[in-house]
Amino acid sequence: MIKMEFEKEYIRIQRINVNMLDKLIGIKKKKGGWK
Repeated sequence: MIKMEFEKEYIRIQRINVNMLDKLIGIKKKKGGWK
């Protein structure tokens, strides 16, 4: 039971991290600092 909750939370955090990275990369692309 506890393990399931932990895994759900972990997956949620991973998704947030991916979204943050996508936004950062998108900003760099707009500024032309990313190949």
